[in-house]
Amino acid sequence: MKVAIRDFGIGIEEYLLEDVWNKYYKNSQSGGMGLGLPICREILNMHGFHYGVTSSKDEGTEFYFIIPKDNTDIL
Repeated sequence: MKVAIRDFGIGIEEYLLEDVWNKYYKNSQSGGMGLGLPICREILNMHGFHYGVTSSKDEGTEFYFIIPKDNTDIL
């Protein structure tokens, strides 16, 4: 099962996509602490889930993770 969160904003430059998973990373417009996505990454890694992010300039960004069929009982 794929779980995705998508927005239709300005997107993230391709060269920055991997950086969003790093602790304390944030763009100049962000008001957060830069910890939300790294925490999510750790939880997803603990469960062994595949995850990622795709983005298109001026079209938006999608963060997703995949729950394998044999793990759907955690829902």
